[in-house]
Amino acid sequence: YFADHPEYFLLNSKGRRSAQNLCPTHPEVIRLATECVLAALKKNPDAELISISKNDIRGVCQCARCRALNEREGSASAGPLTLVNAVAAAVAKSHPDVLVSTLAYHDTVQPPKTLRPLSNVVIRLCTDTCMWRYPYRPAMETEGFRDALTGWAAVHDKIGIWDYSVHFGNYMQPWPSFHAIAENLRAYAQNHVVGVMIQGAYQSPGNERELMRSWVFAKLLWDPSRECWPLMQDFIHGYYGAAAGPIERYNRMLYQAGLANRGIGEIPDFLAKSQKLFAEAKQLAAGDEALARRVDLASLPILQWELARDVATYNTGKVSEAERLRLRGLLDAFAKAAAHHGIRSVSERDSVAKWCGKIRRMLSDPAPARLQAVSVGKARAVAYRLSSTWKFRKDDADEGHGKRWFQTKLDDGEWGSYRTDLGVGWEKQGGKGDGVGWFRKTVRVPRQLTQKHVYVCFGAVDESAWVYIDGELRHTSTPETTGLEIIKLWATPFRFDAAQWLKPGREHEFTVRVHDAGGMGGLYMPVLLVGSDTPLTAAQILQAAGVTNPYH
Repeated sequence: YFADHPEYFLLNSKGRRSAQNLCPTHPEVIRLATECVLAALKKNPDAELISISKNDIRGVCQCARCRALNEREGSASAGPLTLVNAVAAAVAKSHPDVLVSTLAYHDTVQPPKTLRPLSNVVIRLCTDTCMWRYPYRPAMETEGFRDALTGWAAVHDKIGIWDYSVHFGNYMQPWPSFHAIAENLRAYAQNHVVGVMIQGAYQSPGNERELMRSWVFAKLLWDPSRECWPLMQDFIHGYYGAAAGPIERYNRMLYQAGLANRGIGEIPDFLAKSQKLFAEAKQLAAGDEALARRVDLASLPILQWELARDVATYNTGKVSEAERLRLRGLLDAFAKAAAHHGIRSVSERDSVAKWCGKIRRMLSDPAPARLQAVSVGKARAVAYRLSSTWKFRKDDADEGHGKRWFQTKLDDGEWGSYRTDLGVGWEKQGGKGDGVGWFRKTVRVPRQLTQKHVYVCFGAVDESAWVYIDGELRHTSTPETTGLEIIKLWATPFRFDAAQWLKPGREHEFTVRVHDAGGMGGLYMPVLLVGSDTPLTAAQILQAAGVTNPYH
């Protein structure tokens, strides 16, 4: 409907319509949604529940009608609940036994002041925000969630919960959340909760301690008053048999960390202790093929976490060859074990193959410079891909511009080494946090670049970039200069014509200042010089040179 009826869709804070979510108070949206739901129920006569919820994207409609309603009700949930109630009223007439579910999620977590869900509506409240901020604390200990749950419970008797038993950034990372989820279930039972869904890793096996999580949480869902640790012990001794002793001690270490609201990084000598316990467990399981397989799977998060931890602090310019070989050995061992156990994903974003591929690139030799003739339609061009190694310095105080770090005769001997062929930014190459970083490189322009246009093309930069050539600012890529929002800018290539400043056969000093507001930060794709007598876009250049963005 977006092309013909953009008014059906969310109006964002910048006055633009977005096809990613609906305007929930538009009369035609309500009519069409009602027709859609009734048609779906007609096709599925055995259905007992149907969900009407906004997409998993932050932001609510800012049209005058929605804004006035939300302001009057003191919550952004008022608009969506208006749509849900209207549909639920129609459902009640034709399907009196069907419940209509809607998510209380992101902007819609808090209940409205006076608007109430109809009796056949289920409010499914998500622990999302408090879960990621305080992953080891019971949800009711966070003020926002406590207010939301008790607020909805005070006005409605059908509440569902969407809880999480997973670290989406790393499914396999040891995650001391058993205690928190057990406490959550007790609180839910006391606040009109009629159903709980606990989400784990959904693409493949491999969620840390997933079998024990499923078993223990199933027991607690039947009876939330039960104690969590005895159930964990019951599972450990029933499932690991002769190897249960060291595995119980490993789990106790994690459980106690969770009680203290601590992650594994706050457990003294966690890696060494865990490796010792699993070495003992593997000895005890020797000779029993089924048990040995179970213990090997239980130990895999420790291998993966060691690799992930060490790769996160890997600095390509300062690591020894021995360290690189050690990490390659860990990577090979993990890839083999993951395949053996049928694990296909390590995170919501990365498959095992993709994740291992990133690390293999990081541990490989830097990509050398490469000159190639390319075709763009009927046009011919010459593409020179710069070598992937740059000099890098993080600028936490943002003093580089004042100190003229872009000048040609700068002493950058103490700067670190950085690579643009890894698909990762400075946060995984020795730089810490958001802010400003600087990149420098001396480039000898190939003699073959004599064309009318000589483009400098950046595959992508996270996020805003100021490009200097021989000490002079020659191009700026920011939200203000491009018209792109940050969410698009960081993954969008850019190019500019530098023919007037670059001389074939001569060396030029390239400096790039980057500001990163969030995410990995910096250059994370190749940089090219492209000579052409025909105007070319950045997308045409990258396609012709065979460069693809892994985040598109």
